[in-house]
Amino acid sequence: MIVTPDIFQGEIAIGQINHPDVIAGVQWFIDKYEPKYLRLMLGGKLYDELVAELSKEIPEEKWVKLAHRLRTPCAGYIYYYIRRDSASETAGAGEVLTEAENAIRRSPAKKMAFAWNEMVDRNRRFVGEKYAGAFESYAPSKGREYDSLFAYINPIFTGL
Repeated sequence: MIVTPDIFQGEIAIGQINHPDVIAGVQWFIDKYEPKYLRLMLGGKLYDELVAELSKEIPEEKWVKLAHRLRTPCAGYIYYYIRRDSASETAGAGEVLTEAENAIRRSPAKKMAFAWNEMVDRNRRFVGEKYAGAFESYAPSKGREYDSLFAYINPIFTGL
């Protein structure tokens, strides 16, 4: 809806993003985590309205702007989960690290923390500017999961 695989460039780059298998894998994460992020940030009612409005042939400008404002932080949220998942592979024996050929494996913790903390900065600006408050149905989720969208993480303590 608002995040597409092509956004994963620069500091949130995903290797071989033009390969069909990589695109399919990234799209799976987008399909799973984009709605979760948007529901947390906007609340269920405004999320449903956003989805309905963006599905129109010509959505109103305010909905396009709202989606645009949330695209980059949502991509950071998704990137964090893509990297968390890629830290190991699931095999019959459990979680394993694959051997890198002609390369040395590195922890994704630093990049994960960077993407997450960038998302936190953008989330704080979004809420601080009261941008979504212009929408009557704005009622962000409450609780620990919502609060985590505003909490910085330290790469040393990610456990990776």
